[in-house]
Amino acid sequence: MYRRALFVLAAASPEMSIESLEKLSIGSRDARLLKVHELTFGPELIGTTRCMCCNGSIEIKVTTFELFEGTDNQDQKKEIFRMQAGDYKITFRLPCTKDLEETDKSSTGKTMRSYLFNRCIASAVRGETVIDPKVLPVSVTNSVIAEIARRDALSDMHFSSVCRNCGNKWIAPFDIVSFLWSEIEARAIRLMQEVNQLASVYGWNEREILSLSPLRRNMYLNIVSL
Repeated sequence: MYRRALFVLAAASPEMSIESLEKLSIGSRDARLLKVHELTFGPELIGTTRCMCCNGSIEIKVTTFELFEGTDNQDQKKEIFRMQAGDYKITFRLPCTKDLEETDKSSTGKTMRSYLFNRCIASAVRGETVIDPKVLPVSVTNSVIAEIARRDALSDMHFSSVCRNCGNKWIAPFDIVSFLWSEIEARAIRLMQEVNQLASVYGWNEREILSLSPLRRNMYLNIVSL
């Protein structure tokens, strides 16, 4: 799934290499994916989910503007951040796609969070003593994680959801990577169906059909449907 995000961004940003894209913070990466959605499909994101109480199907509608609200949707240019947590001075960077991939390869279950955290800590110092990130107090670890989330807010997108059937309310996570990929797949399938329909009627080849503007192609499809 992580590679899919990079493939989409590589197509949308040919001036950037895959290596550069995989070093973007997760929030910066997902902000770019939201912009791709805006330019390709528009600002509305519509999907369905299941109520956790009654299992009823619920339509979810949210806009990119709502997801961006209250966040800095610009790419994170600064690579290293510093903070004080109690007696500890922490130097860290924001997680990127490469970190997620390596975490999936190298850890499982409960160790995934710790492995990802340790990858992002450049240094931890208490007084004059260098501390291994693995033995930092839980309170310090939580403070650093909260600071990472604050600086890269779009890395963990959520929206409010209400079930019309039973009134249940909850906060639902939103994954732009899988959502956008599903829409791209659906668009590709629909385009292939259109090509097949026009080729069957007019005898045109795929290249000729795809060279038509979307408006002109739709006009021919409307004629065929009469």
